[in-house]
Amino acid sequence: MKTFTKVSLSLAGILFVIGLTLNLLGVFMGGRPESNRYYEEHWRDLHWIGGWAPYIGSDGVHLGGENGIHVDSSGVSIGGEKGIHVSHHSDSEGEKQTLESGELTGLTGIETDMSCADIKVQEGAYPAVSLSWNLDNYAMSYKIEDGILKVEDESWQKFGSSNINIDCKVLLTLPKEMQIEKLDLSTDMGDIEIDADITVKKVDLSTDMGDITSRGLQCKELNAESDMGEVILHLPGGRRDYNWDVETNMGELNIDGEIRNGGLGEISERGGSGDKSIEAYTSLGNIELYFD
Repeated sequence: MKTFTKVSLSLAGILFVIGLTLNLLGVFMGGRPESNRYYEEHWRDLHWIGGWAPYIGSDGVHLGGENGIHVDSSGVSIGGEKGIHVSHHSDSEGEKQTLESGELTGLTGIETDMSCADIKVQEGAYPAVSLSWNLDNYAMSYKIEDGILKVEDESWQKFGSSNINIDCKVLLTLPKEMQIEKLDLSTDMGDIEIDADITVKKVDLSTDMGDITSRGLQCKELNAESDMGEVILHLPGGRRDYNWDVETNMGELNIDGEIRNGGLGEISERGGSGDKSIEAYTSLGNIELYFD
């Protein structure tokens, strides 16, 4: 899931709920005539799609009249000409910056704590980390403390950048069949992907908005959590090796091809009796477990 897509979906959902609420309040407070005048003036170019949904015209989507919410190809406007406008085009993207570690030695674990970045673990000749970002007022850094590689944001004024075309990445390279004690990957907004044959005693994967995928990872204990996104785990070994506890509030559960759909309700499953533990949770998205 691309960062801009996640931002757009989140913003659209929030604005839609806010718009419906304000529209309803406007009706009760006598503001309906203003909306009616706008719709009457543009009725030839607007198409009602039912219920409390917005009006859709050739110039975009309208909710709440002239001073309501307007969405078109340029972005989102709230409050008409004198209101605010959020554009998905950046006039001044941040300069692309990179930071390469070279070969790292003596690693026993990895921790990341990012505000906004995709994180990927891949196989390579030696342990290393590569950081890249294009945000203003933002920087990434890494350090090694007691054998733990720590990657984090140095600074970020969340509303200080005009660039919404965010491209921030943490790339972790580890040799095939490497063994470490812990892998703790966390990002507020971004995908987490592991595609490496490595062995880790304890794994924690967490993102507020993004997908989590894993292939080849062997571990004793794995905890994967996304507030908004899918969790897809390809697990070495058979079902007999694992026990699992998985839950989604809105989505499907796919346990090795066996699909359960909870619709709009919570759905969970516990199973297995192996000594390897899997916990996976998402508020909005599917959870898929596949055993080799």
